[in-house]
Amino acid sequence: MKTIAVSGASGFIGRWFLKLHSEHYRIVALSRRAVKSRPPAQGSVEYVQTDYSAASLAGVLKGCEALVHLAAKKVEPGRPETFDDYAQNPLLTERLLYACRDCGITNFVNMSSRCVYGPGNRLPFDEGQLVEPINMYGVSKAAGESICEYCNRYFGMRAKSLRLAQVVGGLSGGVFDVYVRNAANGRELNVFGRSKGKRDYIYVKDVCNAIACAIEQPEKKGVYNVASGVGVSTMELARAVCAAFGHEGGIRALPHRPEDESVIFLDTKKARRELSFACEFSLEATLSDIKQMLNSGDLKL
Repeated sequence: MKTIAVSGASGFIGRWFLKLHSEHYRIVALSRRAVKSRPPAQGSVEYVQTDYSAASLAGVLKGCEALVHLAAKKVEPGRPETFDDYAQNPLLTERLLYACRDCGITNFVNMSSRCVYGPGNRLPFDEGQLVEPINMYGVSKAAGESICEYCNRYFGMRAKSLRLAQVVGGLSGGVFDVYVRNAANGRELNVFGRSKGKRDYIYVKDVCNAIACAIEQPEKKGVYNVASGVGVSTMELARAVCAAFGHEGGIRALPHRPEDESVIFLDTKKARRELSFACEFSLEATLSDIKQMLNSGDLKL
């Protein structure tokens, strides 16, 4: 059983990774927050509070064989942003990479984002294209990828950056979550404009499986799209949500309301070929699983 460290273990993806994979790995769960020193049932997790300083990391990474880097700052949607809001993201990536180098850890799995792609990239977005970040968060993620590549070239690291599509399953915000909440509560789902925009949604459980696939390929390095590879319009999403929740006639079309018409979906062939990763959850299976968790109380609206 491998021993791996996970930064940002108290975040959304981190909590799910611990829940799904603590039986497969001995996990050193790193977090800035104070955490309870209690592993999940049938799991092997050591919770460690750290300020991510070099001195702190030197102690907590000893004996680890890989590091999964999930920790990142992201400002609230709609708020004006500058690079200063995200400057700590690539700096933390650098600090963790150097700490891994000094501890002899080469297997480094870094979370990146679809936000490194922009309107100038051709569809489907693939890893061979030049990045054109759509916002400063994307700029910070592109910087983190570059630091990983630098360490791969000069320090013999095997860092893998996973460019995540739009992750769903937390019901914390975004049109996907609004639609699920509205359908579950019997409210209408508003579809703006002509529903020309499309998004690539990936369930958090698939993301966690992709991370495990990356861990199990210690010699691989570079960037990988982690996505469904399917572009879903708001109307298609609304219909799928209504079907999953038995909410017939719950859609209200508002063609004169402005919509984001950008189209985003990612090419997934490289991750399938080199990491042996492919999504297990379709959109319909994702919604079914979310509904089941809501019914069981494992997920709250």
